[in-house]
Amino acid sequence: MYSFKILRLIFGFFVIFISCQLFGQTDTTKSQFKKYALQFLISSNFSLRSFQGSLISFKRNFSDKTALRVGIDLLGYSGNIEQKTYLSPNDSTLRDRKIDQHEIDFGFTSQFIFYPTKDNIEVFFGGGPIINYAHTKNNDDYRTPYGLSDRTEEVWSFGLSFPIGVEWHFRNNMSLSAEYGLLIFYRLQNEEVVIDSNNPDFNHQIDKEDRNAFFVAPSSVLFGLSVYF
Repeated sequence: MYSFKILRLIFGFFVIFISCQLFGQTDTTKSQFKKYALQFLISSNFSLRSFQGSLISFKRNFSDKTALRVGIDLLGYSGNIEQKTYLSPNDSTLRDRKIDQHEIDFGFTSQFIFYPTKDNIEVFFGGGPIINYAHTKNNDDYRTPYGLSDRTEEVWSFGLSFPIGVEWHFRNNMSLSAEYGLLIFYRLQNEEVVIDSNNPDFNHQIDKEDRNAFFVAPSSVLFGLSVYF
């Protein structure tokens, strides 16, 4: 299935290339210097989304050979679920349960990019910091029979990313790119669970767990579309 998705992406790039050669030959040279670009990720079904940030992916060109890319992630969620069910098919005890969920996720990615050549098809490479913070809180309240648990989790990730790839300027204000690279980051995760219930063995029990890890891993291949202005 993964190979089929890659083949579809390659076929899509081939179609775009042929179309540009047939209908855009008067506009295939690299344009005059443009300062800004919005970047979009081309997914396996050819839909577009933000390239390296759910909120925005942005590029600022300082010259024909240097640029700064910035991606910002921002996610927030707050909701609740109420359930009324029997404990078992043979038990008439009604379980009254309410779950409150809250989540916030923020991420920042930035890379300084170098273009060694100045052509329609350019090789580029670069590097920069990545930072991500996630906070999750789940409150699970069993009102009948009584039981309450609070779970709180915080995750910090920070490190460096080093992309390398190829960018093709097929129009004076648009380009296609393909890249991969290396990720180096450290993750710190803290989790706390507080349990209160009518069971004396679990009355106000607090469990805490801290985990940390260091990662060095290749990044996935990304196909992108940049729109310059």
